[in-house]
This record gives sequence, C-alpha cells and structure tokens, in this order.
Amino acid sequence: VIYGPTTKTVEQLAQLIDSEAYHSRTLDRKGVLARFQANATGVVVATSALGMGVDIPNIR
Repeated sequence: VIYGPTTKTVEQLAQLIDSEAYHSRTLDRKGVLARFQANATGVVVATSALGMGVDIPNIR
C-alpha cells in the first residue's frame, strides 16, 4: 500500500505505476480490496480512507 495525501495524487500515482487507486470517490472500493486481498494486484495507492475500517490480515 502506498499512501497519498489527496485523491488527485492517488489517481495520478496509480496510473503512473499501473496499479489500483483507493479513495473516497473510488466507485468499486470493494472490488479493489477483493483484488488486493486475492493478490490479483500487487500494489494499491490509497488515501487514508483505506485505513479506516478496513482490516487486511497481512498488512500492518
């Protein structure tokens, strides 16, 4: 997980490194998390929204 300060920064960085973005305006948040947990995507670029109420056992 790479954290960014704003949704714009998260979107730009995710596109730059060809990964998925997760922020408050992401329409498919559940899908992004499911793919991340299934190791279908190696990196998620996110705002602090990812850390709020999301429990991924392998991530600390």
